[in-house]
Amino acid sequence: MDGETPAPERIERLQHLLRADTARHAALAAIEDAGIFAEAIVRAAEDAGIALHAAEIAGALRPDPLGLDRFAPQRATTREWPDAAWRPVDLVPGDAGPLVVWAHFAGAPLAEPFFEDSRRRAVRRPFNRWLAQRTPLADLAATMPPGLREPDGFVFHLSRCGSTLVAQMIAALPDAVVVSEAPILDEIVQLTHTHPDLPEAFRIDLLRAMAAALGRGGAGPIVFKLDSWHAMALPLFRKAFPAAPWVFLYRDLAEIIVSQMRIRGSQMVQGMTPYDLYGIDTGVLLPPEEYCARVLGRICEAVSAYGDDAGLTIDYADLPGAVEQAILPHLGITTDAAGLAAMRAAAARDAKQPQQSFTDDRAAKQAEVSDAIRAAVRGLGDIGVVFERARA
Repeated sequence: MDGETPAPERIERLQHLLRADTARHAALAAIEDAGIFAEAIVRAAEDAGIALHAAEIAGALRPDPLGLDRFAPQRATTREWPDAAWRPVDLVPGDAGPLVVWAHFAGAPLAEPFFEDSRRRAVRRPFNRWLAQRTPLADLAATMPPGLREPDGFVFHLSRCGSTLVAQMIAALPDAVVVSEAPILDEIVQLTHTHPDLPEAFRIDLLRAMAAALGRGGAGPIVFKLDSWHAMALPLFRKAFPAAPWVFLYRDLAEIIVSQMRIRGSQMVQGMTPYDLYGIDTGVLLPPEEYCARVLGRICEAVSAYGDDAGLTIDYADLPGAVEQAILPHLGITTDAAGLAAMRAAAARDAKQPQQSFTDDRAAKQAEVSDAIRAAVRGLGDIGVVFERARA
């Protein structure tokens, strides 16, 4: 009898059936309460002739607030991509190599300032704890569905210079999909450094496939706001997306370093990267101001070395007006009066804390510029020349 079959086997059988029953996915994914979800799964089990109790389902819905499950070896559920309601959210170890974990976003847009915020919201849904999809990373490009749109453009930046503002303004446009610093995309880009033995063509195909998977779900523009260090991978991005325009945002270097001294990003902490990302040749621990300045200088040099007609540099001081006047035209994005109004409303809010109004902090940051910061910036020479070369 079905009731005598161990609960894990009955649960696995139902999960297998539900993965194929895509008509149920949207309704189940929309449920946020675990108790209500368990009742819905009991009804689905009854429809399938499988005896399950809510308590048995609740046991399979244990929360994972620290995300530890991503470190345990798991099995692939399929080789094919799930439909466009799903986005890739994690890479986890598998028996035959890394697996891409997909989460159903229940139709929710990427409205938060960072993709990681949207990812956490999605993976907390009971449906994604119950029925996560996992596909082999090695098959991602080969199984990519045909006809997917390429990104309309990329936003590179020096850090702390308005890239989140630009992303939030573009995200305010109808049906826009703005993927902001997605960790899973970062992992793909890192393969260039961590696995230099991988053929370049494979890395390019993998980057294209991951961007396509992340950018699904909207009929409007698709824009990726990247991490600051991704400028070091500009050649890879240009080979993967030769037709896509890109923007590079910069700011007074002293103001950036002031911000980094308040709360430093990991890429600005010497020794935090497991490989020589910036090519800074030093065996001694540098003062934090000097290390930040050198990192900023290397990013600027990378952009300058790869300046082309597809690139546009924008000074933080020209925001937010430059989004409407320069960035949208450069990316080939058009909108109407309602779209412009939505962008301007987004510009009035703090990009990283949208519940607060925007406050210009340039004067406050200039007041915090220390002698050590001034010396570190002077050590870079005339950084303005770098920006002029990048514009050429």
